[in-house]
Amino acid sequence: MLLGGPHRQFCGANFGLSVNIPRSLSGARSDGSRASEGRWRGCLVPGQLAGLDRVPGLFDPCRGHTSRRVAGRRHPRPARPNVAGPGYCPEMSFTSALDDRGSLVSKFMAAELPGLKELQAAYCAERPTGASALRPEPPEGIRLTWGTLGQAIDHRPRYAFADQDEPSPAVRAGMVLAAGGPNRTVTSAIGLAAGGLRAALADLISQERPSDRARAIPLAARAEDRLLRICYAMAWFEEVYRTGRLWPGTPLGDADRSLTTSQLLAAVPAYAVADLQAQVHLAADPLAGLRAACQPAQVRPGPVFAGSRDVGGADADMIIGDLLLEVNASANATIKREDFYQVIGYVLLDYHDAYQIGRVGLYLARFGHLATWTMPECLALLGARRDLAELRKMFADTVAPVG
Repeated sequence: MLLGGPHRQFCGANFGLSVNIPRSLSGARSDGSRASEGRWRGCLVPGQLAGLDRVPGLFDPCRGHTSRRVAGRRHPRPARPNVAGPGYCPEMSFTSALDDRGSLVSKFMAAELPGLKELQAAYCAERPTGASALRPEPPEGIRLTWGTLGQAIDHRPRYAFADQDEPSPAVRAGMVLAAGGPNRTVTSAIGLAAGGLRAALADLISQERPSDRARAIPLAARAEDRLLRICYAMAWFEEVYRTGRLWPGTPLGDADRSLTTSQLLAAVPAYAVADLQAQVHLAADPLAGLRAACQPAQVRPGPVFAGSRDVGGADADMIIGDLLLEVNASANATIKREDFYQVIGYVLLDYHDAYQIGRVGLYLARFGHLATWTMPECLALLGARRDLAELRKMFADTVAPVG
């Protein structure tokens, strides 16, 4: 359903579907941690959806505007200006609600899982002491793109674990948005470059087979360089999906009609490639055992959950066997409250236990540190007084749409 009144969406002759689009702000905190997600609604060309409208938690073209209780806000905020297409109305989503201690999500976590300090202490007890973080080294005067670096390293392990040759649903959604903007000459070029990027990824995966358990995580130098450039370019498209904007200062925001896939890959900063290479090589040992124990068919990259729509969109990094794993690219060794609750929140959003998650884990990519807990261990450390099934039901009742 299209919105009327002050929140009416623009739909020209080529636009006919209302879709729900979660996002996270393209900027990142100074330590490299992720910014908040949010929710956007817009109109897309039906033919461009390419199946994304059937991905739960990403698009719901048959669903109109619904007032939500996620953070106690019952009305959408005004649409912000954007250059990625028609106007969007952002709402608060899962990670935004976790950032807001007054939200219903945060209040639920604090009431039902009050032992956060115990979980943090357990994590600190097994964390290597004195470990220093890998840090990017940009040329003097160049501003660090923490957010883009974080999204790029999120993508790279997925191809080492899962046998897939496509970008994530979030990246594909960003490609659709970026190719649907008002300047058709430019956005057509962006669409062609996006298609070329998908083809480049498929060709590289076919040739190199990075998920092959007989080989180490890092590829040969030239192949690794190309894959990392592809991951970084995909992060630019993911930023469009997360924010609804083409950001100035990026090849997409500054694109003209001559943009090509080769130009996208060449625009990836050399310092970013070097930083990502260092993180990939650091991951080789700490993730080797986890990778060897689980075949590609048992890995689900970028999973969304039954409750993802109820919180404005939520997609995790990977589920490896029974382990829900989040990759954290922060240069801060301290895991924040929101990071722990986000991982547990994903488990709670799996209302019907579709993924049969038995463990949760965090991998700190800049420290090479993997921490995992079984769900009973995690809930015990968090001071849960109810079992997981009851917590899921209560959480679903808390975040369910109103009206």
